[in-house]
Amino acid sequence: MPGYQPHARPPELAIEVAALVEPLAVSVHGWRLAGMEQPDSVVIVGIGNIGLLAILVARARGARQIIAIGKYAARQALASAYGASVILEPDDPQLQARILELTNGLGAALVLEAAGTPSSLETAVAVARKGGKIVILGVFHEEVALNVRMVQLMEKHLLGSLIYQRQDFADAIQILAGGGIEKERHITAEIPLHAIVSHGFVPLSEQRAAHIKIQVYPHA
Repeated sequence: MPGYQPHARPPELAIEVAALVEPLAVSVHGWRLAGMEQPDSVVIVGIGNIGLLAILVARARGARQIIAIGKYAARQALASAYGASVILEPDDPQLQARILELTNGLGAALVLEAAGTPSSLETAVAVARKGGKIVILGVFHEEVALNVRMVQLMEKHLLGSLIYQRQDFADAIQILAGGGIEKERHITAEIPLHAIVSHGFVPLSEQRAAHIKIQVYPHA
């Protein structure tokens, strides 16, 4: 490993929470690409691990209003604890109208797409304002149809964001060291490495409402 890559863990950052530096750096990098300072409104589409941490980044970056879109009561409660002032269901037929109402008829200045599904991208593009920015954090595994006409006519900016750079890690460490993570609620299970499939991947895919982050320990 090159000598410039490692980062020191500050003593106030617990090891368990430090494991969230990597996913949080994803949102830090996306925010850096957007190049926005204290936007008046941010919408986070998807409140899994990446989306919940994106709320922390939005709060740390001075977003004046944070709206989260996502399912499951436990995740919604954590989104509120992390700084989202409004939580909306993705299947709400009045979703776009609700966001317009919350943003004085404008739509969101910045949208962070954190679910990686066709419907989440469609929502992200739809709720951004004219001239607004949409940053794609979610990983897509299929081709997605996109309303390019809406993007063009409303001069929306669509930005792809792929993982992070060294400075993003440093900023993520600083954010986490400042506190705010609800460790017992965010890390929903701790398992040994040999059980990563049966007690890790399977629950994450089959019990989405029950889990956010399953922590894996190599020597447990």
